[in-house]
Amino acid sequence: MKTLLLCGEREGGDMLVAEVAGATLAFLQKTVADAHTHTYRNGDDLIAEVKKQNSAVLVTSVALPEQTVLALHALDVVLMTVCLDPPSSDLADICIHPLVHDRERGFCGPKYLLPCALATENSEEIAARLHLSKENLYEIVHRSSAEEELPKIVSLFQKLEWDSQFFGFNVGYVTCLRLTPTIQKHVRSFVEKEDIAFLEYQCDCHDRTSILVAEQAGYSFVDMRMTFGKTLHVVVPSEKREGVEFRKAIEGDIPTLRRIAHGTYRDTRYYFDGHFNEVKLALFYENWIEKAVRGTFDDEAYVLTKNGTPIGYCSVQYQGPQNAQIGLIGLDAEQRGQDLGTYLLSRVLHEVSTVGVQYIYVVTQGRNYAAQRLYQKCGFRTEKTELWYHKWFR
Repeated sequence: MKTLLLCGEREGGDMLVAEVAGATLAFLQKTVADAHTHTYRNGDDLIAEVKKQNSAVLVTSVALPEQTVLALHALDVVLMTVCLDPPSSDLADICIHPLVHDRERGFCGPKYLLPCALATENSEEIAARLHLSKENLYEIVHRSSAEEELPKIVSLFQKLEWDSQFFGFNVGYVTCLRLTPTIQKHVRSFVEKEDIAFLEYQCDCHDRTSILVAEQAGYSFVDMRMTFGKTLHVVVPSEKREGVEFRKAIEGDIPTLRRIAHGTYRDTRYYFDGHFNEVKLALFYENWIEKAVRGTFDDEAYVLTKNGTPIGYCSVQYQGPQNAQIGLIGLDAEQRGQDLGTYLLSRVLHEVSTVGVQYIYVVTQGRNYAAQRLYQKCGFRTEKTELWYHKWFR
């Protein structure tokens, strides 16, 4: 799928916005496959270039005339704007604007500001425009994943190779996190071209347009995806619990950890979906914790033991020197109700804080109330809620 990145002179003369937009387009040129840059001259020239390049996606930092936008829609081109304010962004499928706080308009705010755009003499001005301190701005940018997310948004979708191989049928994922009628047309083409049997889609729970398009296209709502985050400074470890020991997991723990993981995660969207083989699903989570111990998926795992035998575990994935994510956390069914999960998680938080992690987050299911209470008890705050949709084509 070809992407056209459109640059040119902007109206208004706001140099800060122009610099951020330019840095974003330059980054996308380097990271998005089949991306081609074009300088805007006029609407007719742009339409001719889109047809010449057979572009499916147009990313523009230039305000386009309404007539040109309507002509692009007629060609089923997905229109994305970068750092453009209304009305120029009103007809866009996706709006990317790191310098404004506006959930209704799409991918806005400092979490979509690239580190390369921040590494300028204008960081104080950017912070002031976003009503943040310079320190808070740097914290948000460096714990965000804009460098990973923006190319995925522009690419719209992808085939998940590992998932396809594991489940035995082709699995697709809508990476742009937003659906409009135009985007959905391209999703249908992608599904047919790649022979996708199962499609995953997640979106912001506030995105009314995407929710309506998903429902009209026959997607099924299966889960709420809740993200909890916590800023770490120096985490004081819990006092040692009598009768249990805490340590890093080792190879010899794997059989016991696989047994604990088997059947533990029945609150997940895969089980709720009803179309997946439950033997495969149990194996999915067993393999996950095994790989975490070996550092081949998550980076490491910690365990609680009684008399040397693991009774619970928690895996961690590091994302740069200051950020981390909790992967899987589980407790033997016979050990629940003793507040051991809180003790395990508090010890893990202490461990990661000692190696420089300043921010950690975890994702759980909307129907998993026990997990939500655990994270809240350990000082995590709800950061966002997304909706998971599935669609089957077999």
